[in-house]
Amino acid sequence: MCARCRRSGLQVKKVMPDGPLCAACYARAIRRSGRCAGCGETRLLPGAGGDGAGLCVACAGIDRDYTCWRCGTEWAQVRGLCEWCHLGDVLDRLLDGDVDLSALRARLLDVARPDSIIIWLYGPHARALLHEVATGTVPLSHTGLDGFRARGCAEHLRGLLVACGLLPARDERLARFDRYLTERLASFAATNEHLKLLNLFAAWSLRPHLVTRSEHAPLREEQVNNATQNLRVAAELLAWLHGRDHELGGCTQADIDEWFATPPGTHRRANSFVRWAIRTRRCAKLVIPGHRQGNAPVLDSTERLDILRRLLIPDTGRIEHRVAAMMLVLFGQRFTTIAAVRLGDVVIEHGDVGVRLGEGIVPVPPPFGAMLEELVARRPNLNTATNPTSPWLFPGRTALNHLTAGVLRKQAMGMGINLVGARSGALRQLVLNCPPPVVADMLGYGYQAIDRHGIRAGSPWSSYAALRAQGRLPADPLDSRR
Repeated sequence: MCARCRRSGLQVKKVMPDGPLCAACYARAIRRSGRCAGCGETRLLPGAGGDGAGLCVACAGIDRDYTCWRCGTEWAQVRGLCEWCHLGDVLDRLLDGDVDLSALRARLLDVARPDSIIIWLYGPHARALLHEVATGTVPLSHTGLDGFRARGCAEHLRGLLVACGLLPARDERLARFDRYLTERLASFAATNEHLKLLNLFAAWSLRPHLVTRSEHAPLREEQVNNATQNLRVAAELLAWLHGRDHELGGCTQADIDEWFATPPGTHRRANSFVRWAIRTRRCAKLVIPGHRQGNAPVLDSTERLDILRRLLIPDTGRIEHRVAAMMLVLFGQRFTTIAAVRLGDVVIEHGDVGVRLGEGIVPVPPPFGAMLEELVARRPNLNTATNPTSPWLFPGRTALNHLTAGVLRKQAMGMGINLVGARSGALRQLVLNCPPPVVADMLGYGYQAIDRHGIRAGSPWSSYAALRAQGRLPADPLDSRR
């Protein structure tokens, strides 16, 4: 049994004065530094006292010296060198070439845990890519990295190169859409004529829309997903017409009516393609049938409270995933908004916790405010070279990026949360307690969207604007509740 994690059946990596340690506990022990509970000096703390407090080598009675013979740093070692010195030697060999990558070398060495970089460099693709960029075999450009055989490795290095100023930033989601057109479009086009139409639709309708959005703010994951799904459904419509011995130019109103009236519901995504075809005179002027909105599920207060209680339990999931789910269930936030919350948007003053989601600070109730404080104190993905100073509350694995909405959404679904029902339930409850315009401003929603929730919830604030005009309500309705 490991003396620290108390798990049995694990292979003993090292026997320390307090007992045998498994590989994971030993790895943490030789990479922990701070003030020694014994002598009070700031040193490496591989030992542990009876209460678990960290002890230096001398106070713990450890008979091994972890001091690097080259730089004098106390840390985990590789052949007598600390991991920083060892990593520097590895990088010197890999980056030996005509291309100046000294800024990248400095970035990789300026990391809290060099073992993460060393492990990354164990992979043959990572070593090969660094050497090929250094020697010019792979051009130091976005295009050069796009052509590398191991895409995941290239994306990781791209983030590092952008972070240290060796590559200009670009909208990676727009680049992902361009790759999708090049690599995937031909696979679901039934004929060459269909492929030509789909390429024109993407080039003259979908992509310009994404470019316009990208000029104002980095594209969100669902914006690119919507564009690619619109393209796939357009291909399905063309194939469906082809199976009826029709092409787009001969499409009739009866065809359009039948297409939109039959399942699946994704048929509605052909809207933009049909409108583009009409606008560019590639088909007749057709009427697209109206779409009837279904009733979304709504969780009541009891169901939402049950979810919130579960989110307070650490075993439910990682702290960042539980906080993201809490913001969905408590404030009705979309995961695209949650993922993009910045560290500076969290305000902690005199024991009170708030978060900026729209205009002003939304107070977070005490049990959940503590969760937010814990996340601020130990955000993930900060020990690598990618995000040591990340501005995001939910840092991602690549440089300067946050976790994607898809990751947070998947984790919340894994917790058994009805995402649509929880968000709708939160918004319905909020508009019952507060005027819809105030809810919209505080949470960053549009007025029309919140008004719809207010109408469906039977909000008593429907005459709020009129009452304000008559002076019968305070300027801030929340003032009357304090």
